[in-house]
Amino acid sequence: MLTMCIFLLACKKEKDAEHTFQSCNLKNNNLKVLSNQHGRLSYTNKLGSSQLAEYSYYIIASGQLPLKVCNMPSSIMLSQNEEKNVSFSGKMIEVPSTADAISTTIELSDLNFD
Repeated sequence: MLTMCIFLLACKKEKDAEHTFQSCNLKNNNLKVLSNQHGRLSYTNKLGSSQLAEYSYYIIASGQLPLKVCNMPSSIMLSQNEEKNVSFSGKMIEVPSTADAISTTIELSDLNFD
């Protein structure tokens, strides 16, 4: 019986608690929908070699500028400079390739720790 319980626990993929995502009211016409993406969530005040004025939540995902989260649920909290692998979905402001930007904004609709 104990062996079966251990097996079931080992095979179960834990689903994170449901989170409430508030709207950021993004007013940009260049919104891009991202679905089932993977990245690294961090609570930081530094992007690359750039020091930022305050700590914010950012997702670093392949092929994207760093994504500043505008609607992080209060149910998720990281310590300063802590990082976690995540899967996520949401709407991001698409920045033209000619723009000089170190990040863009994302309004999350889903976030889970990997």
